[in-house]
Amino acid sequence: DARPATVHDRDVQGLCLVMRTSGRAIYKLRRQHRKRRVDIVLGDATEVTLQEARELARQRIRNQQDLDRRLGVTTTPLFREVADGYRSSSAYLSLAPSTQRYYSGFLNRHLLPAFGDRPIGEIRRAELRALFDASTGPKKDKASVANGVRQTALRVYDYAVQHEFVEINLPESIDWRYKSAVRDRRLTHRELKAVWEFCTHPATNRDVADILRLCVLTAARRAEVTQMTWQEIDISSSVWKLSAGRAKNRVSYTVPLSP
Repeated sequence: DARPATVHDRDVQGLCLVMRTSGRAIYKLRRQHRKRRVDIVLGDATEVTLQEARELARQRIRNQQDLDRRLGVTTTPLFREVADGYRSSSAYLSLAPSTQRYYSGFLNRHLLPAFGDRPIGEIRRAELRALFDASTGPKKDKASVANGVRQTALRVYDYAVQHEFVEINLPESIDWRYKSAVRDRRLTHRELKAVWEFCTHPATNRDVADILRLCVLTAARRAEVTQMTWQEIDISSSVWKLSAGRAKNRVSYTVPLSP
């Protein structure tokens, strides 16, 4: 049997476009109230634009949060819903696939089992700290795993703050006691020479050789080099401008290039 199709918005958690089998499309806001789903109709897609639907949804969310605060009722979305929203956001989808797997792994193994079915607004600082302290993994030292869980929680809460589900990024307020081991491994001159000789060997794929040489010369990450676009290259100034959205540490930077 044909069923209505639902498309979820990436900017506003809970906003979706429901396309019925009759051909009618309706914007709805789906909220969690006392562990039950509530659908709020925002308007027909022929009468309401996506931007208008987003603003209506945000206003409804703000109004509900204000009412909840006055009544002392907590109806913030479940942590699982916020995590799903983050994984559908542009901030997550713009990451390299390996980085996406990194954060999803910590979500699935640590954060979701602990807090998945809890409203995110009810999770306390002490509970987060206890989870960070208890985090362990089969192949990594305790500090590395704890840092991975914390970094993932920081991103989910940052998404929650941006969408006004919570007021502060709770993991950010926790004094951090673990420090990751500093990676100070560098290629020796002999190893660099071997890489360069590999790049110039006739049997080496030219694209692979160019990528390796550019990584060596710029100290850029492999994904940053392989996803480089002409829009990032300023030929007149001989620089490569990498945006924050493409950088792994989310900080933009400029790389000098040879004339």
